Amino acid sequence: MFLRPEDNQGYSYSVMQKYISKISEKSIRSIIIEINNIAISEGIETVDKISTDTTNIETNVHYPTNKSLLIPSITRIKTNYTRIPESSSADGGFCSQENLEKCKELGLTNIVFTKVTKSLQNIVISPETERILKKWRGTTEAVISNLKRGFDLQRVLWDGFEKFCSKVAWSILGYNLRVMVNRMLE
Repeated sequence: MFLRPEDNQGYSYSVMQKYISKISEKSIRSIIIEINNIAISEGIETVDKISTDTTNIETNVHYPTNKSLLIPSITRIKTNYTRIPESSSADGGFCSQENLEKCKELGLTNIVFTKVTKSLQNIVISPETERILKKWRGTTEAVISNLKRGFDLQRVLWDGFEKFCSKVAWSILGYNLRVMVNRMLE
């Protein structure tokens, strides 16, 4: 809780919400990236494996599709953390020949979709790796559930799309900090 130094009184919830909601999503994402880079340099976190999921918020349900969002997610990791993950696990909505080929071009070794379509095959070094990555993919749903329950993402009451994005970014920041602290305490 933030304190007013002059009287050691905490600010009210509504005052905190009023001012925290004014911080832009871009600023919060910059903080998230810096904290993650510190966690990587301290050995608390790696980017060896990624699990990708998205929530499309456009009203037109046909665009953007999950298939079109996988490669931008991976290249954003490269931009923000100067490395490419070794493994990627995503649900079947991300599965396409183009994504498999582009992931290989980017240098990923293991590319797993929980449901492959038609004649496509996951690319893995072993069946055991495929099993582990499919199982690990399920942890993404647990993270989303944790964000919803632990960080009150049931309903965002901040007005406007920009403030909605800020609320989600604040929740991700809080979640990441909690995970890092737990790993340091292990």
